[in-house]
Amino acid sequence: MRRVTYEVDGYKKVSMIRDTDSDDLAPKGVPVGPPDLDLVDWEEVKKHLNNLLVERGILTYRDIQMNTSAVSTCVRACLTSRVVNVYKLMEGSK
Repeated sequence: MRRVTYEVDGYKKVSMIRDTDSDDLAPKGVPVGPPDLDLVDWEEVKKHLNNLLVERGILTYRDIQMNTSAVSTCVRACLTSRVVNVYKLMEGSK
């Protein structure tokens, strides 16, 4: 078995196919990942990010210039655990 990367509607996916199969069969192979990120509650992410930006005083571009890592810290805080949870869901469904 080997991993093959393919694309569906602009999204890259990876599946396992037999060593002797053509790469064209990748969409019919055993899915490896990544998981479906539609499972992330994007409305909750937006709300959480908004609230963190307010709590940390990141309200204007000038605020970002004074603390350049603040936005990425907020984004990581909102997103990382939710994406990891989607991976856990994917593993649990196997």
